[in-house]
Amino acid sequence: MGSWTESDVVQQAFALNSPLIVSTGPARPAFIEAEGLPLSIGALKRAEDGNSLILRLYEPHGARGTAALRFGRPIEQVGLVNLLEDPVSESAAIALKSNGTSLDFRPFEVKSLRIVPA
Repeated sequence: MGSWTESDVVQQAFALNSPLIVSTGPARPAFIEAEGLPLSIGALKRAEDGNSLILRLYEPHGARGTAALRFGRPIEQVGLVNLLEDPVSESAAIALKSNGTSLDFRPFEVKSLRIVPA
């Protein structure tokens, strides 16, 4: 028997609180895919200003590592922002390579990204 961080309690809670949405028609590529460190999405919303999106990711299991993110649509720019959607620093831009990037996370860390579509 292990601890709750080794179980699938986060996935089960998310499934319980997120009903399945079914749509008919041609399949569309996923907006974002992640590999490596398992992450959870806290929010995906339009930014309060401009035409960008805010994606809030967090590490739910107390682990440390790197997650590779790949966007299913062309992205012009990605940058780290705070909860008020302001850049966290002058060097808040994140390098994109092949329409993806990688981020390092500490245990239970939350990161908010401003995504500017192409």
